[in-house]
Amino acid sequence: EALLIAAVAHDINRSSIKGRKEDLKLVKESKKGGLDKRFLRRHQKQSAEIIGKFLEKQGADKKLIKRVKMLVSKHEEGGNRDQNLLKDADSLSFFENNVDRILEMIPEMGEKKIREKIDWMYNRITSRKAKQIAKPYYQKAIKKLTCLR
Repeated sequence: EALLIAAVAHDINRSSIKGRKEDLKLVKESKKGGLDKRFLRRHQKQSAEIIGKFLEKQGADKKLIKRVKMLVSKHEEGGNRDQNLLKDADSLSFFENNVDRILEMIPEMGEKKIREKIDWMYNRITSRKAKQIAKPYYQKAIKKLTCLR
């Protein structure tokens, strides 16, 4: 249950306009874009806190809340087996659902940062099976990126 909740809610800090604006500002200021460790840690921490508070308001079990927060707090970096599973699922979802949206951001962020993001989302995958599933999506994303030049 905790893993399912974390999978749905891991990017919850991006659900507000303020959160998206703060993220975009940090991405633009950083040499590494959205891959900056400061950005990633902030994003993970904020998302974990938001979902934790939400679950508390719903009267969820304290153990469940603690586990969800632990999972969300490392969904970009991974760590233990379940955090890595969530991270890998996040990358697969990115390739299946968000590549076109990120490619639309080339005028704002530049081709180099977009390429770095696509490469990072692929290279951070831990599971061999997940990497195998992601590979054709990754190749398609790179092809689209080069065609947009």
